[in-house]
Amino acid sequence: MKVCGFPKNARVGKKKLIRLFARTGGVGAVFVMFLAGSLFLAFPAGACDEACVKDLIVKNDEFAPLSEYRDSAEVLGAKLRHLDEINEYRKQAGTAPVGYDLLAGRVANKQAREAALNGFGGHWNMAGLSPFMRYGLNGGVDHVSENAYEKTAVIKNYKGETEECSMADMGKLLADMREATDEFMNEGEGGKHHDNILEKDHNFVGLGFYCEKVQDGTRVEFRVRYYEEFLNRYITFDDFKREVAAGEAIKISGAVSPDAGGSAYMTVSYYVSPPAELTPDEINEMPQYYRDYTNERQMVLGPGDMGLAPGGRFSVGFKADNPGFYYVQILLKRDGAAPEAGKVLTPKELIYASGIVITVH
Repeated sequence: MKVCGFPKNARVGKKKLIRLFARTGGVGAVFVMFLAGSLFLAFPAGACDEACVKDLIVKNDEFAPLSEYRDSAEVLGAKLRHLDEINEYRKQAGTAPVGYDLLAGRVANKQAREAALNGFGGHWNMAGLSPFMRYGLNGGVDHVSENAYEKTAVIKNYKGETEECSMADMGKLLADMREATDEFMNEGEGGKHHDNILEKDHNFVGLGFYCEKVQDGTRVEFRVRYYEEFLNRYITFDDFKREVAAGEAIKISGAVSPDAGGSAYMTVSYYVSPPAELTPDEINEMPQYYRDYTNERQMVLGPGDMGLAPGGRFSVGFKADNPGFYYVQILLKRDGAAPEAGKVLTPKELIYASGIVITVH
């Protein structure tokens, strides 16, 4: 993608100017930015035939969390078609397909809607929450990696001609999602969004989309916001308390999936102070990429402190001293990985397998 360059499908005329740029500077009439970085109902990775799609649509109607961000059957169907396209990219790269996760999709829908309605784009919301906070506080326990995309088409003398985006036109909706993912993939190897899509540890994804038409007299903005929430899901957790009092122990246990390709190796928790609310302008000035941790690492437990037991089971506990939030990552050691004497495993030898957020009052 050319920064500030016109894409192949750009239309330049008396009324419309469409332009792309990464949010590193410049202005344009169309802004495109993409960024990288239980309660579950999902269909597994791999091809999903007509019966599978119908089953997921039924489950979508029954799934309660974040119900106000539930996709219609038509929109969910379009997303599943786009999922096939994402999985085709993964197939070409030699990585396994990802399945679809309803909770991650609704978390993504919530972010996409807020971003479109308020005219911002990126990884933070107006409550000041980053992707792992948004997913974890809504019930997620997996490790999440987000791609985000924004496009705003501005028409200064709108006379009711064809709309640039639509929540009712599935053809346009699918085309916008496809355009976003294609832009990610056009980065090529080494591009954070490209590599996020092809990451071998991802096994589920949720897709969020929203289009908003904002009109002021004859000036109209068509705002498209699209989010991909890729998940690493390799642990089945036992029930645990998501809210505790300061000074109370946080206890988390579960079992690593037999086909995870790794075993429990390390638990790291980070303290997250209560975030400050952000304005749309402040969000638009935030860094293009986000970090999957904070500067306040609270605790590190090695395999000897994780209560490892047969069947891939583990049990960890630590005290939450400060009001706010604790972000807990459980890391797996890849099968066959072995650190050199006196050294620790490298990130490539680890699987990031959780993204739990605990609220401390």
